[in-house]
Amino acid sequence: MNSYPSEFLMQLGPVMFIAGLDTPVETPPSDTETSEDDRILGKRVQDDPFILLTKRLRDVLLEKSAKKGTIWVGDAERTDPAFRMILVDKSVRFPPQKASGQDAHSPLSPLTQTSPLYPDGLIAPVWIRKHTELLPAVFVLFLRLYERSEHSPLTPISPLHSHEERHREEEKRRDIELSAEIAARKRICGERGIKLTAVLLASRRMLDDPNLDSRLTFIRRQSGLDSRAALFVLSPVNSTELQEFVKSLQSALREAALEYYTHHSKRVRRKRNKHTASLGTGPAATPQLTFSTRALSQPLRTQGWIARYEYKMACFAEFRGEEEVARKHFQTSWEILLDMFGSTVTLPPRTKRWAEAKVLADCISVKIIKLYLYRGEYSRAMAHFAAHMSRFADFSRGWGIGEETWEFWSWMARWYKILAELLDMATTSNLKIPQSLPNYGSLAVLPPSFHQLPGQVEPSRPLGINPTAFLQHPGFYYYAAALCTQRRLEQFITANQEATLAGVGTVPINLANERKVDHKVIILELCTKAYELFKKHSHNQGQSRFTFYIACRIAQTYRDSGKFEMAIKFFERIAKTYRKEEWGIMLKPVLSTWYTCSRQVGDVDSAVKLLIEMMCCGNAMSWRFRQLEEDLAAILETTSPTSTSMKIDLTEYNSLFHSSCVFWQGEVDLSQRAPFQLHLKAPNSISLAVLPFVSLRIEFSGGYSPVFIKHRQSAGIIKPQSLQLVQLGFIQVQSVANTEQELVADLQWSLGSTMVLTGSLASDVPINVAISRVILTAVKGNWDIELTFSPSVSRKFKSLPPRWLSKLDPPTYIPVQKGASPTLNVRHRPHRINVDFSHPSPAYLNEHYPITLSLTNIDEHELTVIIDTLLQPPLDDSVNHIILEESHSTGLIKGVKCGVLRPGETIQKILFLHSTGTAGDRILDISVQCQLPSLDATEDAQSHVSPRSASNISETLQTLSISTLSPLGINSEVAYRLPVQSSRDPTRVPTALSSYDNSVLENQAEGIVRTTITNLGPWDIIIEKSTFTPATIHENIKLLNCSLDTEESDFPMRFLAGDNYCIVLRFVVLAKDPMELEEILPSPGMYEIQWTRAQELSNKSDMAAITRISLPQLSVSQDSMVALLELPAAGVPHLPITIKLRLRNHHPWRTADIHLQLEPSDNFVVSGLRSGNLPVLLAGSEESLSFNIIPVSCGIARLPTFKLFDRRKETQERQSHEGAEGARIPTIDSRVEERSDGGEEVRLIARVFEDDGSSRSRRIDAEGLSLFITPV
Repeated sequence: MNSYPSEFLMQLGPVMFIAGLDTPVETPPSDTETSEDDRILGKRVQDDPFILLTKRLRDVLLEKSAKKGTIWVGDAERTDPAFRMILVDKSVRFPPQKASGQDAHSPLSPLTQTSPLYPDGLIAPVWIRKHTELLPAVFVLFLRLYERSEHSPLTPISPLHSHEERHREEEKRRDIELSAEIAARKRICGERGIKLTAVLLASRRMLDDPNLDSRLTFIRRQSGLDSRAALFVLSPVNSTELQEFVKSLQSALREAALEYYTHHSKRVRRKRNKHTASLGTGPAATPQLTFSTRALSQPLRTQGWIARYEYKMACFAEFRGEEEVARKHFQTSWEILLDMFGSTVTLPPRTKRWAEAKVLADCISVKIIKLYLYRGEYSRAMAHFAAHMSRFADFSRGWGIGEETWEFWSWMARWYKILAELLDMATTSNLKIPQSLPNYGSLAVLPPSFHQLPGQVEPSRPLGINPTAFLQHPGFYYYAAALCTQRRLEQFITANQEATLAGVGTVPINLANERKVDHKVIILELCTKAYELFKKHSHNQGQSRFTFYIACRIAQTYRDSGKFEMAIKFFERIAKTYRKEEWGIMLKPVLSTWYTCSRQVGDVDSAVKLLIEMMCCGNAMSWRFRQLEEDLAAILETTSPTSTSMKIDLTEYNSLFHSSCVFWQGEVDLSQRAPFQLHLKAPNSISLAVLPFVSLRIEFSGGYSPVFIKHRQSAGIIKPQSLQLVQLGFIQVQSVANTEQELVADLQWSLGSTMVLTGSLASDVPINVAISRVILTAVKGNWDIELTFSPSVSRKFKSLPPRWLSKLDPPTYIPVQKGASPTLNVRHRPHRINVDFSHPSPAYLNEHYPITLSLTNIDEHELTVIIDTLLQPPLDDSVNHIILEESHSTGLIKGVKCGVLRPGETIQKILFLHSTGTAGDRILDISVQCQLPSLDATEDAQSHVSPRSASNISETLQTLSISTLSPLGINSEVAYRLPVQSSRDPTRVPTALSSYDNSVLENQAEGIVRTTITNLGPWDIIIEKSTFTPATIHENIKLLNCSLDTEESDFPMRFLAGDNYCIVLRFVVLAKDPMELEEILPSPGMYEIQWTRAQELSNKSDMAAITRISLPQLSVSQDSMVALLELPAAGVPHLPITIKLRLRNHHPWRTADIHLQLEPSDNFVVSGLRSGNLPVLLAGSEESLSFNIIPVSCGIARLPTFKLFDRRKETQERQSHEGAEGARIPTIDSRVEERSDGGEEVRLIARVFEDDGSSRSRRIDAEGLSLFITPV
C-alpha cells in the first residue's frame, strides 16, 4: 500500500487538540557549580505534583489516542471509536479560511489559482491531512487555576484590610486573566465551529474550598463557555484515575464532534446539490478565467465537482463512524469517476490529473472493500474488487496500456497486493476468513486477464463456481500479485528489447524508471509471503499441495536470479514430498531445474543422482531420453566423484527397473519349500548401456543369506525384449551358511529385456520373509555407483503385474494363484482337534442347562487344550450365569485347562447355563485353543521361545444359540365372595347417628385366588416340592387356607407336557367400612415350585430348578349400596315362593333414600310392594323386604325386575345423566356369591391373571335374574 497516499487509505476518526500540557525543559547542568538556590528550585520543580500530573496526562492521552495512519481497526475500536488526540501549543494557529465574499474560495479549491488542484483537480491528500492534523473537532485547553500558596509570606497591611480580602482580590484578578485567555481561544474556535473545553488543574485542597463553585461560574460566564461539557476541574491523581478521566472526557465530547462533522456534511451537501441541479438543467456556469488561463486548461467539470463533494461527504461520515453512509457516498464517487474515465476529453490519458484520478479511484475502491469486510459482506467485497479490475482493464485497453504492456501488469500486481495487505491486516486483527473449497487445479486461480478478457468466461470451460467470487486468505492474492509481476517482467523485457533495437536516443521516463526496478526481488518477496500464509492456513482449507507449488516457484525465481544454492535448498524439500506422494507431473520440472542448478554450482554427485532419478521416471513422463544418456555418459567419463563409492537409494521413488516379486504361495508350513520369482525388466525407451553393471546383490529379510551375482559377458548379443532366466537354487538361513551365495550371470539389459531370478526357501521357525532390497553396482571410469531399490514395494509406473514364468522357450506365463503374495509367511501347521456340542434343546428358565463339549484330538501330536467361554449380554436386565468346572461368571470364563490330549483321545466337559428373566435366545461364544505341550512347558524357561509358542497356538471358535423357554405357564384368577348375612352385630346397629361406631374391623369379602400351572415345554418335568410363602400380612387381609396345606401331598409329581395343576388360596378382606376396599392391597405371597427334568441327562446337575410365582395384587371394589336377592334353588308351578330382598348401606356416613319399582314378569305372579319409597337406611345398616311369587310356567323363568334407586341430594349430578329417579342400586343373586375385583354392575366372577402379567375378565351368565321351575 506504500504506492498510494496513506491519507486516502487510513481509517478516519474524530480529532481532538490538547493544549496546555507543556512540560518544563530540563537543561543539563553546566560545568560550573550550581548554586544552592538553583538546586532547591530544581528539586521543587521535580516534586511539583502538577508537573507530575502533566506528564501522566500526556502519557495517558497518547496511549488512549487512535494511532495515526491506521488502515484497519478492530470491532471494539469501531464500536466505540477513540479520538485521535494531538498535543499542540496553546498558541496553535488553524489553516487560513477562505476570504469573505461571493467569489471567495477555499485555499484548496480547484477555483483558487494558488491551490495544487487548480484548475481541474479533484481532491488532494492535503485536504485529508488538513482535517486529521490541522483542524480538530474538539479543542481541549488545560489551564492552572490560581490558588494561594500555603508557604507564601504575609506582608504587613493596614488594619483596615485583612489578609483574606487581599487574597480574594488576587484570585479575582487571576480569574479575569484566565477567563480572557479562554475567551480568546473560544473566539478562534467559534469561527471554525470547533467545540472548546477547558480543564482547570487544581489541588485537592482547592476542591474543598467553598468559593470554588462561584469562581467556576464566574470563569465560565466571563469566557463565554457553553454550559454543557465545557469546563472540568482536575486534581493530581494516579494513572488509573487519569484513564477514567480521559475516557469520560471523550464520552462527553463525542456528541460535539459528531455535530461538527455533521455540520460540514450539510455544508458540502448544499454545494453538491447546486451542481446536481445545474447538471440536470443545463451546462454549469464556469468561472471567469483570464485569457492565459483559459488557453492552458479547462476548469473542473460538473461531474468532477459532484465526485469531489461525494468523497468529502463520505470522509465526514467516516469521521462520525457511520460506515454504511460513508460506503454509499464512496460508491457514488467511484461510479462518477468511472464515467469520467470513459471520456478521454474529460480525463485525457497519461496526464497528471488522469494519474491523480486513477489513484483516487483505486483508494476509494479499497475503502469500499474495507467497509464491506467490516460488515461481514464478503461476497459483495469480492464483487466490487472484480468489478473495479474489470472496468479499469477495459479502460486500460482504450488508453493503450493493455495486456501487452508492463504498465498493465504493474497495476494488476499492485491491486492484488493491496487486497492481500488489507486482508493480512484484517486477519491479524479479528477477521475470520470463511471456509471455502477453491479449485486450485483450474485456471481460475490466475487473474482473469491471464487467459481471457476481464469479466468474460472461456467458451471451452464449463461453467461452475468461480473461486474469485469467494474471499480467500491473503496468501492467495499475494501469489496472484507474484504472477502478475512475472508477466510484468516478461512484458518489460520485450519492451526494453524493442527500445534497444529501435535505437531511440531518449528513453521514455516510465521505461527508464522501470529499468531501476528489481522485478525478481519483488517476485521473491510476494511468493515468500504467499508461501508463509499458505502454510498458516493449509490446515484449515486443505491447501498444503499448493504450498509446495509456491515453494517451487520461489526456487525457480532464485534460479533465474542466479542464486543457485538457495534454489537447491528449496528443491530438496519439495522433491522429498513429491517423491513420497508420487507426483510425477510436478516432479518433472523440479528435477530438471534442480539438475541445471547443480551443473551451475559444479556439484557432479548431485547431477549424477538427478540424471539417474530422471531416467527412473522416464516412462512416466516425456523426457528427452537421449539427452539424459549423453549427459550421464559425459559426466561419468570426464569427472570424478567426491567419494570413492556413491550410493543411490531408489526406495523412496521409482526404480530404474520394472520389478515384481511373487511367492507361489503366500503362506506355507514349517520346513515346507516356497518357490519364488524376481522379475527385473529394463525400460523400453532408455538404454542402460551407459551404466555397466558388474554385480547384483539380493537381500532377504528374516536372517537368510544374501545372493551375490557377478557379471559375466555372454557369448551373444542380448537382443531387445529378450528373456533371461537365472536359477538361484535353495536359499539357506544365514546361521547355516555363513557366506553368501555367489552366482554368475549376464547383467547387461537391452531395451525392454527381462531377467527372471527364481529360487526357493524354507524355514524351521515361524517367520515373515520378503526380498528386502536389490543392490546393483555399476562401475565406469572413476565412478562406483550402487543403486538400491525394493521390489516388494509397489510403485506407480514401475510395478509389473504379478505373473509366474513356467517355460523359457517359448516364454510362457501362467496366472498367479489367489494365494500368491510378494511376501511369505511361514507358520506352524494348524493343530487338528474336533469340537462337538450336545445339549437337550430347548433350555428352561431357572434351570442349570447342561451343554456337553466333546474334544477329540485327531492330530498326531499331543495337544494342550484350553477353553474360553463368553456369554453375550442379554437384551433385557436379566442376569444369566455360566458354570464350567469350578469357574462361575455372568460373562467370561477364561483359561479353563483341559490337560494334555493324546492322539485319538476324547475328553468331555459340561458347561451349565443358568438363565433368568424373559424367554429368548442365549448366545455363547466358545474358543478352544490348543498347542504343543513341549513348547508350553519350556515357555517359562526360555524366553526366546515365547513367540514361537504364541504362533503355535491354534484356535477353534464356535458360536451356540441356545433357545430358552419358560417351563411353566401361570394363570391366576382372583374372585371375591360377598357374605349373605351382615357381618355387623344386629344389636350394634345404631338407632341414632350419635351412637354410631365404626372402629371395628369386619368381614367385608372373602377372596379366592385360583392359580393354574401348565407345563409349556416339550419335556416332562418332576415337581419335587411346591410351597406357599406368605408375604408381610396386611391388616386388611387374613389368610384362611391354601390347597398346598393338606396332609396328603401330591409331590413328587411327574408333570407331563401340557398338564395343568391348580392351587387355590382363600383369604378374608377386613375393613372398618367397605369404602376402604377401594385401594389396591398388596400381593398375599408367592409359590415356590422346585422341579427337575424327567430325562436322565438332567441328573448331571444336582441342583434343582426353582420357579417363583408371585400372586397378583388385590383390589376389592364395593358399592356403597347393594341389594341381595335370596332365592331357592328351584320352584314348582303354582306353588308360592317367598323371596327376600336385603338392602345394605355400606357407606360409612351417608344415609340412603331408596325408591323401589317392581316390573312384573309373564312367568310369575308377584305379591308385595310394587312401587314406593322405603324407610331411610342409615350408614352401615340393613333392611329386608319379603315378596311372594307364584310360578305360572316351567323351565328357566325370568324373575320380575327389581329396580332400586337412591334419591339422595348427592346424586343430583348423576340424575341429570341417569334419569330423575336417582342412582341405580345393583341387585345381586345371592346364589352366585362371587364378584370380580373390578366391581362393575354387570356380574363378573373373576379377573384372570396370565403368566406374562396381563389380565382379562370372565362373565358368569347373561343379564337378568332367573329361576328354574320344575314340573310337578
